[in-house]
Amino acid sequence: SYIRNKMGFSNVLISDGLKMEALNGTMGERALKSLEAGLDLVIYGKGEIDAMRDIVVTLQANNRDHLTRDSVIRLLASNPDFIS
Repeated sequence: SYIRNKMGFSNVLISDGLKMEALNGTMGERALKSLEAGLDLVIYGKGEIDAMRDIVVTLQANNRDHLTRDSVIRLLASNPDFIS
C-alpha cells in the first residue's frame, strides 16, 4: 500500500467506519476493498445484522477472514506505539 511502501508506515492501519460512505459498494465489498488496500482492521459499528453478515460472507469468500480475536490482540501487542 502507499502508506506502507512510500511513507514507510509499519504500525496497525485501521479504517474509518465503513458506514461513512468513503467507499462504494456493499458493506462486504467496502471491507474487502479496505483490506486489499493494506489496512489491518476495518470498523463497522452500526450493528445491522444483514450488513455484518455480508461482511463475514464476503471476507470468507475471498479468504480474508483470517483475523481472530487472538490474532488481533497479537497484532496490537506487536505495535506498542499504537497502544501508547
